[in-house]
Amino acid sequence: GTLSISGLFTWAGGTLDGAGTTTASGGMTINAAAKTLSAHTLINTGTANWSGTGNVNLNTNAVFTNASGATFNAQNDQFFTGGAGLPLGEHGRYPTR
Repeated sequence: GTLSISGLFTWAGGTLDGAGTTTASGGMTINAAAKTLSAHTLINTGTANWSGTGNVNLNTNAVFTNASGATFNAQNDQFFTGGAGLPLGEHGRYPTR
């Protein structure tokens, strides 16, 4: 299914799994332990801040998209791993710490 989040979306661990799309339009905080996208699409349309430890793992054709006009702030030394669907650099801005 489709989930649109208008307030701040805080992803502190766990898995977004299954066919469908989650759109975070009120900003996004990614922190704490490892996170996994599995067969799911996550779209940031606001400002995302990634801090803490733990990689973001993409598997089973998962996609993370930073939409045009969005900002993704990587404030750690972690990685996006796996997957083929990571269009970083194609949209939005990607400042790092």
